[in-house]
Amino acid sequence: MQWVRMELALLLVEATGRRIGAVRWLRWEDIAREPPAITWRKEFDKRRREQTIPIPASLADEIRALRAKLGAFGDGWLFPQSVGDHPWHRKRFDALMRRAEEETKVPKLDGGLWHCYRRKWATKRRHLPAVDVIRPAAGRIERRWRRAINTRMTAGVLAAMESPVSCVSETS
Repeated sequence: MQWVRMELALLLVEATGRRIGAVRWLRWEDIAREPPAITWRKEFDKRRREQTIPIPASLADEIRALRAKLGAFGDGWLFPQSVGDHPWHRKRFDALMRRAEEETKVPKLDGGLWHCYRRKWATKRRHLPAVDVIRPAAGRIERRWRRAINTRMTAGVLAAMESPVSCVSETS
């Protein structure tokens, strides 16, 4: 089941532009069904800000399918350790990613194990308004942008989340 969880981790990092450090702390209760959204808790966010970000229905469907594959129920961690009430350690994600790259012979992306997916997420959305791209990925936000981001319509953020839906299979 660890590989299904790795698929889930890669899906979330690639589809949201979030850091693996934020993804590892997600609980099932953080993923809302209607409307589809993910709540990123401030205690696990690098910038210490809680945000609820809308996600495309297609991403919500993929998450539900992986949850069913895992047989996960309740509101526990998406990546639970076998002992105790904690998510996987960051080093476990890194070790599994290295192993997956070696075993599958997938070309390694430049820029580290996980951050390259975050950077690729933003690069593939350069054609969209910055306010719609910065917010979902929890990037640095200049003071002048904050007011615009907070008043922006959900539709713009959804457009950023949907475009493109997947870039994992593409090569850089």
